[in-house]
Amino acid sequence: MLKKKIGIIFLTYLRLLSKLQLAKINFLRSILGKPKVRMIGITGSYGKTTTMLATVSALKDNFKVKFSEGANSESGIPLNILGLKMKDYSLFDWIRVAILSPLSLLFNWQDYDIYVAEMGIDEPKEPKNMGYLLKIIKPDIGVFVGVSSVHSQQFESVIPKNVSGKKRLERVLDAIADEKFRLISDLPDDGFAVLNLEDDFVLKRARLVKANLVPTKRIKIDFKDYVLPPEFEINFGLAVSVAKALGVDEKEAIRSIKKHFRLPPGRSSLIKGIKGTLIIDSSYNSSPKAAEVMLRLLSELGRKMKRKKIAVLGDMRELGTQSKIEHENLAKIACKIADRIVLVGPLMKDYFLPYALRLNYPRDKINHFQNAYLASEFLKKNIRGRELILVKGSQNNIFLEIVVKSLMLDKSKANALLCRQGDYWEAKRKRLVMKD
Repeated sequence: MLKKKIGIIFLTYLRLLSKLQLAKINFLRSILGKPKVRMIGITGSYGKTTTMLATVSALKDNFKVKFSEGANSESGIPLNILGLKMKDYSLFDWIRVAILSPLSLLFNWQDYDIYVAEMGIDEPKEPKNMGYLLKIIKPDIGVFVGVSSVHSQQFESVIPKNVSGKKRLERVLDAIADEKFRLISDLPDDGFAVLNLEDDFVLKRARLVKANLVPTKRIKIDFKDYVLPPEFEINFGLAVSVAKALGVDEKEAIRSIKKHFRLPPGRSSLIKGIKGTLIIDSSYNSSPKAAEVMLRLLSELGRKMKRKKIAVLGDMRELGTQSKIEHENLAKIACKIADRIVLVGPLMKDYFLPYALRLNYPRDKINHFQNAYLASEFLKKNIRGRELILVKGSQNNIFLEIVVKSLMLDKSKANALLCRQGDYWEAKRKRLVMKD
């Protein structure tokens, strides 16, 4: 209880300092005759980071843009505004940022025209809900990408216990959608709402929008270093719509995305592997919607390239009572697509594996391993050559970047290409082995 109270006090401290920082910037801009900083908030259960990076890219040639890189939470956003970043999340690290935060008001004079914030929520209660994030920043433009069962475990408490099955999942998803939609409903009347109307939960709430609703459409953009599923066309379309709301021509916004857009490691990178294999590295995180999208991409590319398809899949976490259903649904899709399936994590063992076997997937083509290191050793011995390998799993103690690193052809590029590199993450991975 004491730890929780201290945490709330510290978050309030960060929030107030970050608001002072923004007020300072806007005051200086007013003296110089510049308009106040425009705030853009992006939310959703999937595609937030991609949409944020695409939006920043679309605006970069016309505005000075700051964005919440790797910082979408109740602590991450204010620290990002203050120009600070956590190193290892230790007690000393928190003390460090606590001391440096007020100093930012004296020494951080970074100016920008637009601030783009990825606004992620974990539960319906403060400080991990949208209501609390809206106490930190007040967006002029809100983007709602879509809703899936990510973090559904934390929203179970708002649903009556006598509601079960598909009806319960629908109620949970509605609760998640309502909380995320607070970003849109909180927009000023002269603000802009950019919505993915292909998502049923977003479409259902579109009639409630009071701000200016900006039309969106899918936009296809090809890149050399990434293999992107069709769903990215939605993210690019949302980004271009934001740019248009700010007066940027559509063609110019598309050219700017093509020029500047880069994905963080582990989010659909194509990496050359050993024995002539190709790895689709989507190891940063996983959710039901995202995993399905990447499996369908594996299917399409495997067909075009005429390669055997291996799916390396880790647990999808924080799904609550829907975990069994979602892992079985994923098994149903994967069994139709992959020539071999390698599973990592207890949820994959408890739900995916038995369901796949009930679907008569060949027993000698599916394997489960307790951790990513064991899965790596198996794959190195059993891949024949030229396979297309999808790697996808949740970030909580699954660490499938281990698999990617073990299979990539040029391991000297690991730090540049893979997610969760550095001493902090290496220590966490070593603790995983010791635990097992």
